[in-house]
Formats: sequence, structure tokens, C-alpha cells
Amino acid sequence: MNLLCVDDEPLILEDLVSVCREIDSVCSVESFTKVSDAINFVKDGANEIDVAILDIDMPEMNGLDLAKKLKEIRPRIEIIFLSGFSEFAVDAFKVRASGYLLKPVNKESLEEELTVIAKHENFGVFVRTFGNFDLIVNGKNVNFKWSKSKELFAYLVDRRGASVSRKELAAVIFMDKEYTRSNQVYITRIVQNLEETLSEYGVEKIFVRGENSYSVDVTKFNCDVYDYLDGDESAKMKFNGEYLSQYSWAEGKAEMLSSFS
Repeated sequence: MNLLCVDDEPLILEDLVSVCREIDSVCSVESFTKVSDAINFVKDGANEIDVAILDIDMPEMNGLDLAKKLKEIRPRIEIIFLSGFSEFAVDAFKVRASGYLLKPVNKESLEEELTVIAKHENFGVFVRTFGNFDLIVNGKNVNFKWSKSKELFAYLVDRRGASVSRKELAAVIFMDKEYTRSNQVYITRIVQNLEETLSEYGVEKIFVRGENSYSVDVTKFNCDVYDYLDGDESAKMKFNGEYLSQYSWAEGKAEMLSSFS
């Protein structure tokens, strides 16, 4: 989990960063005493921030207004507010804050807030579609033993939760070849291989299989193209015109995404 900490008091900010780095789920911590520097950092498409921890009472811009700015840039960013007073709590949750902590912050209370956020947002599971396709679990690329199982999963991600029949999958995987009995059997084996691979990495719940339907549960992972379509400015900056580059069936979608920007 990547954190952004903003507080105009340097010593308090230093203590906050120190507490953040004690938490195992935290991968990186960036800190700023100036609101403008924090905004510019988040605007940079190369910087991934999952959670912003903001002091509410700051002279340049209060934390409530800063939170609104950050969510305009990156709608999926989670916010935790800090204050020396509980009177701001009601206003904090009006901007859809995930948490509210009183200063001084201790490891236990912050870790509890981050754990709740992590469970809700699945920060450990990310699907990359810009460029070549990859599923990343806890910072590591999933090794798909079969290229066809990876392609099948990519197609389901592209469908964003919509159900797909076996016949439709066969048309994509086998490039519109005749829907034969042998192809049906092969699709079944590909699906089984996909399930085995996802299970190895502990993310089997991403894949949903019905009687003759297949889909992904979009609540179980984060995805760059979903963020892009939802208006995330950071995702827009990362899109360079390439989408699922290794799959010919995605060429039309790449053109659509380019026009969308």
C-alpha cells in the first residue's frame, strides 16, 4: 500500500511517517508540508498513491479541501484525516473519508484503519491492461502456465464483469474457427488451468464460473482501464494508446480508448 502524508508541522509529519513505516502492509510513504507539493505529486501519473493521510487544520488549504482536490485527480484514492480535535469528524465524512484519527497517531489505530481499507479496495491485486496484459498479486506478476488461460482471463477483464458463454470464448480464443466438440473440451481445460493458477496465488474468487457462463468479479481487483474509464486523471496520464497489445481482438478497444481521452 502506497501512502501520502500531508501536515504543515514538520515534527508531527516526521512522527507520522515513522509510524507508517512500522506497518507491514505499507510499501512506500511520501510526505509533504506544503499542500501544493502534495497535489503536484499526485498529478504526476508515475506516482501511485492508495491512501492519503491529511491533517485537517492547515494554513495553505485545509485538509477537507485538499481531499476534494486529490479525489478530482484520483477518484479512488482513500482519505484518512488527522486532527487534534474531534469536532471536525462530521465534516470529514462528508467528503467520503475512510477514517478519522486524533493526534498523536499510534501504530495500532492507523494499522486498523489501513487494514479495513485494504480489505475493501484489494490493493494487493492489480490488473494491468495498458501495454501488455498482466495480473499482479502483492507486487508479483502471476505466471500463467498456459498462454490461452491468460488470454481467456484478459478477455473477461475486458468485458468488465459481463458474463460470457463458452461458445463466445471459443470464438475469441480460436479466432472464429468452427465451434467443434474438441474446441469445447479445450475451453474446459483452459478454464480449469486458469482456476488452478488463480488458486495458487490465492485469488481464485476473481473468477466466476456458472453453468455455461464465465466472468470476473470486478470488486476483487483494481484495474488501470477501469480507472481510466471512470475518469481517474492518474490513469489517463498512463495510457499511451496501447491496450492488451498481445491480443488482436483488443485492437478496436484500443482505438476507442484513444478517442475517449
